Amino acid sequence: MTARIDTSPEAIAALHWAAGQQIGMTLDVDDVVALAAEIARLTDAADNHNAAWVAACDRIAALEAERDEARAQVAVAYEAAANLVLGLPMTDGVADVLAEDIADDIRALTTPDATAALAARDAAMRNEGRKSVKVKPLVWEDVNETGTIQDAAGFRTIYRVWANGHTGEVRYKTSHMGAWLFVQTVEAAKAAAQAEYEASILATLEPEGGE
Repeated sequence: MTARIDTSPEAIAALHWAAGQQIGMTLDVDDVVALAAEIARLTDAADNHNAAWVAACDRIAALEAERDEARAQVAVAYEAAANLVLGLPMTDGVADVLAEDIADDIRALTTPDATAALAARDAAMRNEGRKSVKVKPLVWEDVNETGTIQDAAGFRTIYRVWANGHTGEVRYKTSHMGAWLFVQTVEAAKAAAQAEYEASILATLEPEGGE
């Protein structure tokens, strides 16, 4: 970004007066223009420095991503080699044990950095896949005539919300959890159930191309 210098008579006069007030002396017009030019130069230099810093940070991030992907590929390669050994035809039990030992030795070659990079990559892929998946909302049905108890069918469980009309307490639970959890409102209870339901569904998904 190139700074623009206002050289109008009014701007120069204003700068001239302000500079004189600050340093207790009178500056002529050439001095004021020179000061404005220096300010513009320093502003441009600062903008260029910031742009270079941002570019350097972006480059570092790109290089780190390439490094982590290379490490993940190394972990994948060692695991593939170990599985290849285990898949070789064996003639007896001794050979099977030997193959397992060799596979373990191959896996041991994977460095912690490579293992961590592969785990991070897989987690990122799962999260990216989940962003494109929308879980349907739970459907709540009244269990009693007053509607103070409602159930919703989840993933291998039933969610129940109970609003006690006498005490004002609101609680919910799932069929596999047993204990009641107290919340402030019915809406909060249903939101908590929905969040748990979505988490249980998304945990079963694997992005396309996942290991």
